[in-house]
Amino acid sequence: MNSISHLTARITAETGVPFEPSSPDLLLEFEGMGAPKALVDFFREYSPEQCVHGQVRLLPLSDVIVENRELLPGYCASPFGYWTFATTYCGDAYCVVAAEETDHCRVVLMPHGEVDETTPAEEFARLAKPIAESLEDFLDQFLRDALDEECDY
Repeated sequence: MNSISHLTARITAETGVPFEPSSPDLLLEFEGMGAPKALVDFFREYSPEQCVHGQVRLLPLSDVIVENRELLPGYCASPFGYWTFATTYCGDAYCVVAAEETDHCRVVLMPHGEVDETTPAEEFARLAKPIAESLEDFLDQFLRDALDEECDY
């Protein structure tokens, strides 16, 4: 499979949105929120300069911080280890699963309208739909317009 560097270069070529290292201040803030190492490492090198719009939206780190601090499902899901880094057009979230963190962290799709502050951990686990075995796999699917955008309910 292609490396993340090659995939982000292809996304830039197709969308015109460059990927660049995140600012040290944003990275420090994100790490301080308890973000998973694999996601921090990704944004250390490959944050989109702005949102890559489409049916699936790849978010810059500044937006990822807002998603996981203020918006659904991110601020409710991140305490349970589901960290939003991209969204669907409808607002559902693609999340890295921090509890299973390795160099190739798994990506799941989480619905935004089915969770809130009272949602228990078991419900997040039930709603988390497997999408990709790694960020690299996710980006490859993004490029091929092959990402599943339908949540499980």
